[in-house]
Order: sequence, then structure tokens, then C-alpha cells
Amino acid sequence: MANRLVFIYSVSYQFMSNTQHRKNIFYDMRFPMFTLGKDRFSLIKELGYGATASVHLATDHLLEKQCAIKILSPTYMQSSNALLRMKREFQALSTLADPHIIHIQEIFENPPFIIMDFIDGQGLDQWNVTYGLMPEALLIRLGLVLSKTLAKAHKQGLIHRDIKPSNILIKPDDNPVIVDFGMMRVEHGVVITATGIAIGTMGYIAPEQLNNAKMADQRCDVFSLGITLLCLATGLPPISSTKLLESCGDKISPQLLTILMRATLVDPNVRTASMEILYKQLSRVPQPKPTSAKLYIPRKKTPPVHLQKTLSIPPR
Repeated sequence: MANRLVFIYSVSYQFMSNTQHRKNIFYDMRFPMFTLGKDRFSLIKELGYGATASVHLATDHLLEKQCAIKILSPTYMQSSNALLRMKREFQALSTLADPHIIHIQEIFENPPFIIMDFIDGQGLDQWNVTYGLMPEALLIRLGLVLSKTLAKAHKQGLIHRDIKPSNILIKPDDNPVIVDFGMMRVEHGVVITATGIAIGTMGYIAPEQLNNAKMADQRCDVFSLGITLLCLATGLPPISSTKLLESCGDKISPQLLTILMRATLVDPNVRTASMEILYKQLSRVPQPKPTSAKLYIPRKKTPPVHLQKTLSIPPR
């Protein structure tokens, strides 16, 4: 007889106004004994949520370690392609053995969820609040690591389609890891798009991807990475690329500014064509060459002084 567990998880609904409406749902799941065994997983806390799934920190009692569980929402699973998309994500990522891409351990179909490595790190969406504006040396190093990693994925025909700061985690050893390939597209294969699900995140998404998600290629990831780096450099939200570039001022060098301008051009036909090209351009900017992929992030417990007044956080 199946072991009955009750999970509480969150489902968010994304509207065109970019307003998220979130509600808790008690979801009754029945785990087959031959698949999971009795009480294999225990949920600890929610790590995040989105339009298609929620992610939780859990304990795997069989392997005696922590893991992350991505639970697909019932609304999303109503799509006939949902399970196929989940399998595709697992199969595609299993071909990539890269320390900067999240590792998926296994998937389960009934109920539908994915077991992933737990990354005990902070998302880059918290960088500006925690550390202030990212200095150019770190921007270049981060850009080099991510462009090289995504170039490897692109060679396998894998397009992420949702590159943004919150999908890049920094581990305690200062290595960045790209997560959430749920919106990924496999080039040169069958395009599987969930009806009614927004592909990408407003502000970071390339214009052509917004108009037709099925036409997204590697240049969309180039655009999103460029916007991500500009947001980290300026501390601003993902407004238009033109305004972000204008806000850079003397925060970054003219050479880096030119590279990011080309990476975020609206017209994909004149935009930087690939991650390989972006990597080569960034590597030419005069900076000390990194000896490893580590970012060497300064660990501060409080935001910089110039941000403390804005955030109303008293200095310690």
C-alpha cells in the first residue's frame, strides 16, 4: 500500500502585469513504495516558487543527505506536455557534467517532482542589497564563468531562456551555479512549450523571445546575461537596456560598456551572436586573469554604509 504524505507547497500565477498572486495548497501525494520507500523524504522549508513549481529543502533519509525537491504545480501538470518537459529537462542536463550547472539526481512521475543537489548559496538577486554595486573585476570574472558554461550548454543544443540573477547561486566556495532549466529549449529537436506559461522573466527576456518563445536561440541567453551583468553593475532593476547602459556612468570601463551594449542590442541580428564570442570579448578586457572559476566574493554581514540609510539598517 502506498505511503501517504501531505505536502504544503506554493503555486504562483504570473500575469501580464508581472504581479504574482500566491496561495498555499495542501496537496495529497501518494508515493509508490517500490519507488520511494517509506518516509524517504522530509521537507524542511520552501526555498522558492514560480509559475510552474515550488522548490523545497528536504532530507533524503535513504542517502542521508540534504537535497532540493522541485514539485510541479497541479495547474502546470494539467498541460499534456508537462511530464514530457520534465523528462526532457532531466535527460538534457544529464548530458552536461559541469560544476556550474545544477545537478539533477533523479525524477519521479507519480507524483511529479525532481530531486536536485541542494546549493547552500545566495542568489545574485541579493548581491546589490548585501554588498553594494558589483565591481568591474568581479563582473568580468562572473561573465567569463557564466558565458563559458552557457557556451558548453549551447553546444549541446540547450538554451536556458531564463537567465537572471535569482537563477544564479553563489556557493560558499564562491563558485556560481546556474539553476532552473525548467524553461529550457532543446535546439534541433522537438520544441515543447507549455500553453499559457510565460517563457522567461520580464526585463531579462530578449524582445524576440517575448514575441515568439519558440524562436528563442542562444542569442536570447546572451541578451539575458548582458542585462544581468548591467543590473549588478548599476544596482537597478531590469529596466530597458538603454537606461541601464546610461546609468553605468563611470562604474565600468568603456571597453566593458561596449561589450555589454552589443550583448543587449534589441535586434538579434546585430547582437553578439554567441556565448563563445562574448567570452572572448570579456577575456580581452584588461583585468587580472582568474586562476579558477571562483569569484572571491567579500563576505560582509551588513550592507555597505551607503546602503544602510536607504535600507534603514543600523550599522553594527
